Amino acid sequence: ISVNDQDVPYPQASVTDTDSAHVTEKKPEIEIMKTVHWGLHESCVVDGKEMVYGSQDDAVTYCYRVTNFGDTKLCDVKVTDNLVGGTDAMGIGDGTSGSDCLEPNEVKFAPPSKTTICPNGEDTLATVEGNPVDDADMDIPDLANVSDSDNAGVEPVTTGIKISKSVR
Repeated sequence: ISVNDQDVPYPQASVTDTDSAHVTEKKPEIEIMKTVHWGLHESCVVDGKEMVYGSQDDAVTYCYRVTNFGDTKLCDVKVTDNLVGGTDAMGIGDGTSGSDCLEPNEVKFAPPSKTTICPNGEDTLATVEGNPVDDADMDIPDLANVSDSDNAGVEPVTTGIKISKSVR
């Protein structure tokens, strides 16, 4: 910036100043890992499977592990599952203020979904979405929400024996 002041007596003085700005690009990223476990569980463990085999009406529990791999805090983090609970969003928090937020590199679990095996063996797709926020938990206007999806399922099997008997 240069300024020339006409009221400065001869010789005329020139004032110059420079300043630089630094912009840090934010890179929000979220991941969901969905697994399926045999039986009905009140809490989740990560060592479930992507696919299990069973009979119709066997009890299973779907678990959801959510990780913030980005460099900015995410809030309003919600998990949906197309088959278990439909479009009802499951929070990752305990209902207290700020518990639905994830700091960078933080991991949380959504509540487990207990159900029975879908008779047609359909995979269920879980999706997570989170809103990038600043240090005051305010929305960062130029950053879109981030999301990720993962599926897990149960392949139904039928049991039975076929016996053929012939007399000669």
